[in-house]
Amino acid sequence: PEEVTGYREILLSIVETPKDALFHINGRAYEHGRIDQFLPLGGVEEWYLTSVTASHPLHIHVNPFQIVSIVNAEGQAVADPASPGYDPDYAGLIGQWKDTLFVKEGHQAIVRTRFERFTGDFVMHCHILFHGDHGMMQHLRIFDPAQPEIAGATAHH
Repeated sequence: PEEVTGYREILLSIVETPKDALFHINGRAYEHGRIDQFLPLGGVEEWYLTSVTASHPLHIHVNPFQIVSIVNAEGQAVADPASPGYDPDYAGLIGQWKDTLFVKEGHQAIVRTRFERFTGDFVMHCHILFHGDHGMMQHLRIFDPAQPEIAGATAHH
């Protein structure tokens, strides 16, 4: 925890409209060319992942994350067999490094990630193909704070 240099909240949601459904991360659908998160090389961040509507397997390219905790809507630990909220789907996940985590509706997961070697662009998205293809995706960029002038440059990987 003492290494954490930043925090982010990631909200996964589906908004029903009279015509269709909108698939969002942090209230926005994916837009090609827009960078949604700028991540500093050398940083260590703690992210709060919450599934507001339905359940979603969130997949993050390039950078794995370590699972710190997962709680249900009542705030009960779901990975602890001694907890009244125990869910065997999450058994043994605390402390594990992953690139995908199934975030059940109403659950919140806290994960930590480091930005150590890679600079450039990548995505995170719901691994349910229909959700990701219809907007539940974000474009992320890791940049070198020593070269902030190139943070806005486009580099695809």
